[in-house]
Amino acid sequence: IDFNLSSNLDLSNWTVGISNTELQGEWIRQYVVYVIDVKTDNKKPGGGWERMVVKRRFSEFVMLQKRLRKFHGSSMSNLQLPQRRAMNPLNNEFITYRKRELGIYLQKLMKIDSLQHSELVFKFLSSSCDDFNKIGLIGMPKQAIGSAGEFAGKM
Repeated sequence: IDFNLSSNLDLSNWTVGISNTELQGEWIRQYVVYVIDVKTDNKKPGGGWERMVVKRRFSEFVMLQKRLRKFHGSSMSNLQLPQRRAMNPLNNEFITYRKRELGIYLQKLMKIDSLQHSELVFKFLSSSCDDFNKIGLIGMPKQAIGSAGEFAGKM
């Protein structure tokens, strides 16, 4: 099965980085989002490159990793996310560590040749896909993503 769903899609000249973090939610339900700056190779009409800002939770990075491993197994073997849990995940030191490590993860991800035409990576980095955990399931073969329950309830 070919999981590079769009042969016209080319992410090879895109650059990404995590510029910031934000706390969202209220009191006991607070969580961190990572602000990803994306520069595409699409030129704007007035000149310059198109830029997007995408906010992703750590759980969305986990979802991306699971799907990419399922679709591109061997090419993903050396790519690891930072640890999932900490004693206090809202601790500034831990947030800074995870921000740095997720930035390195994205840099390495963008260098994997087999992902240069990946619709999954495109959707993850697209500001139009607000909830990657839900949108990524639409239009993909069931054997490619597993059952919806496989991902339900995962952070």
